[in-house]
Amino acid sequence: MKCAHSNSLNRIYLFLGAGFAFFIFFIQVILPALAPHDPNAVNVPVALQQPCAAYPFGTDRLGRCVMSRVLYGASTSLITTFTLVFIAVILGSVIGLISGYAGGLADSCIMRVTDVFLAFPNLVLAIAVAGVLGPGLFNTGIAIISTGWTKYARLTRGLIIMEKNKNYVIAAKLSGAGVSKIIVKYLLPNVVSQIIVIAAVDIGGFLLSVASLSFLGLGAQPPTSEWGYMLYEGKSMLQQAPWLTIFPGISIFITVCLFNFLGDFLRDLFDPKEQSSIPDRF
Repeated sequence: MKCAHSNSLNRIYLFLGAGFAFFIFFIQVILPALAPHDPNAVNVPVALQQPCAAYPFGTDRLGRCVMSRVLYGASTSLITTFTLVFIAVILGSVIGLISGYAGGLADSCIMRVTDVFLAFPNLVLAIAVAGVLGPGLFNTGIAIISTGWTKYARLTRGLIIMEKNKNYVIAAKLSGAGVSKIIVKYLLPNVVSQIIVIAAVDIGGFLLSVASLSFLGLGAQPPTSEWGYMLYEGKSMLQQAPWLTIFPGISIFITVCLFNFLGDFLRDLFDPKEQSSIPDRF
């Protein structure tokens, strides 16, 4: 029964990995191939053209195809978001793992530092950091990661504290298993599914943070196609050319909703009530 459950989890992880790889291929290769024009090609004679057959999403003030910029912007926005979520998950999980497993003074010190970051709203702190570092996607990434890791540190710490005192971990220690073996073979497999669920839900939040900083002029810079920066460029012409903000805004909305639905799906898939905390490896 345990073996069957383990195989089921392995199939789920394989399915998620394959699905993610296809999604990256989709936004990196397929979406740009669907773009009708060069996203950075300036064509002033057709500037601010309303949506039509030649330009389905219209053009901006420089005559660039909005549809092409939205499609290329998907790659910029989502790859940036995935990278930031991945780094935040790894950083926060490692910190939480050390804090939860070590306990004592190390745990107290790490959690006090985490509390300092949690004392400020994430977006406000990210704006402050980005303002100090200057505009650009790289600096935006640093600003968002500086606040995004705390959730995963707290989550992982709590999960590790719950797991490390269970019978199977105690039995592993008594059998002479080292710290690295206990962590890799027994603790991580029992907490990774919950971290994946939170990360999937968090993708939408990270995407909004990236778009928000770009909307404020602190993120992507011209001529980069990025959804948040497209909103920034179109906000001054909201009445004259609403399509400049409508289409990137809809893209952000749909993407955030999709990843929220994905998080809910994964939460049901990895329902801890249906899982045993004792791995079949022991």
